[in-house]
Amino acid sequence: MSSTFKRYLWATTAAAALTVPGLGAAQEVVAETEAPLSAIEWLEQVPVEEGLGAEGTALFLETPVVNTGAIPSVEAAPLDQSTGPGFGLFGEAASGFPSTLWQGADLAAVDRALSALPDEALAPVAALRMRLLLASAAAPRGTVGSEFLSLRVNQLTALGAADEALALLEGTDPMSPAIFGAYADLALVSNTEDVACRRLALNPALSDDLAFRTFCLARNRDWNAAALTLQSAEILGEIPGDLGVLLAQFLEPELADHGPINFDDIPMTPLVVRLREAVGVPIASTGLPRVFAQGDLRPEMGWKAQIDAAERLVRTGALRPGQLFAFYTEGTPSASGSVWDRAEAVQKLDAALDGGSPRALERALEAAWNEMARASLLEPLAVMVAPRLDPTAELSSVARARLNGLLLLSDRYEDVGDDAGSLALGLAYGDVSAAAPRTALERALVAGFSGQLEQPSGTLGVAILQALAQVEAARQGDLSRLSTGLSTLRAVGLESSARQIALHLLVLS
Repeated sequence: MSSTFKRYLWATTAAAALTVPGLGAAQEVVAETEAPLSAIEWLEQVPVEEGLGAEGTALFLETPVVNTGAIPSVEAAPLDQSTGPGFGLFGEAASGFPSTLWQGADLAAVDRALSALPDEALAPVAALRMRLLLASAAAPRGTVGSEFLSLRVNQLTALGAADEALALLEGTDPMSPAIFGAYADLALVSNTEDVACRRLALNPALSDDLAFRTFCLARNRDWNAAALTLQSAEILGEIPGDLGVLLAQFLEPELADHGPINFDDIPMTPLVVRLREAVGVPIASTGLPRVFAQGDLRPEMGWKAQIDAAERLVRTGALRPGQLFAFYTEGTPSASGSVWDRAEAVQKLDAALDGGSPRALERALEAAWNEMARASLLEPLAVMVAPRLDPTAELSSVARARLNGLLLLSDRYEDVGDDAGSLALGLAYGDVSAAAPRTALERALVAGFSGQLEQPSGTLGVAILQALAQVEAARQGDLSRLSTGLSTLRAVGLESSARQIALHLLVLS
């Protein structure tokens, strides 16, 4: 530690030292009630996209359209510490899944089934995975303590879904120190660290991480307590040297010129990322795990960084396409290439849909399709613009194909025009009897919607995940189990998801 900072520490008063055990002025911060403890506003509302029907039935729950579909049989097991009321963000009415979703499976089987899916899955696959992760359901058999919670939080974090992971952790009561560590990390990447710091001020026993405690004391403007906590931690060897110097520079910016920091010796944690940003040595999130991209969505970040982060998150379903659209249309691109070409193409399509000529719409559709396809972003583009597309528009054959393709990739797939082809129409309506498949993929898709539905055995949640893995394998050229995967989804009542998955495979192949 530098001599300058040591003099600063020892210059603090004895009275300030007495504030450390009780966190001093941090207690005054706790009294503030303006900010709710919930880190995510949307959790206090009914999901916007799913809503409730007129009779109180959740639209999130797909209505089966086949007479032979039924929930597969599951194994019976005696009640133990892992069973009982389910824990999650959405109950059965909202998620569409029963509380026995994981009954009969062990934690390792669920982990394997989840890990078999790629992060950047088809949009309807990603949506189903998110529903499974957030559904209220009893833990798998033999699960102890927070193991199942940790598994889901780790999966959500890998996808970049910090808000959802935070919400799961916030639902634990009481919050344990082990859970708080993950909660604090997620709060740091999602810009809600003040909420985590208030929790720590209320209950100091939640964390013995003196680096995070120092950070929180500084955020709560208790500079004396922060300085003394840091000094004590360094004396006790609780904070390694270079991290201590980084924290010192965070507390006293004038120390930034007192020697370089060897960042290679500091593990890249969410706290370190925020501290580096604060002292003027930021690190790009592109080389870090996906969840760090959440930090680049903040208003103070540059426009390009925001778009890069939004594109990275929307590919896994961790960000809604509407949020990406908002970033694309925020300003006027001043350069060309990569994100700027996509932003310009989306802006031109936005303008054309607002009343441009048919020719302008044709050009805009083609440009936006090509730009977004190159970046594997056609699915979010479809969600962005589908509500404004006119299926009856008189356009050239090429433009009509683009318009139909966007409709098929959205939840308006049943509005597609008759010129979309017999197979697309058949998949959209769940009746492929008139389809004439030509390729191996098309034949597998037709087979998935033909013949007798076979009920899968075993655990419902694992059966769904395995079906999704079979679908994703088809994207890599393995069509051997595609029809089985689609049939499984339909058999358990996920008819709409099966249709959307089939249409996405057809359009994007």
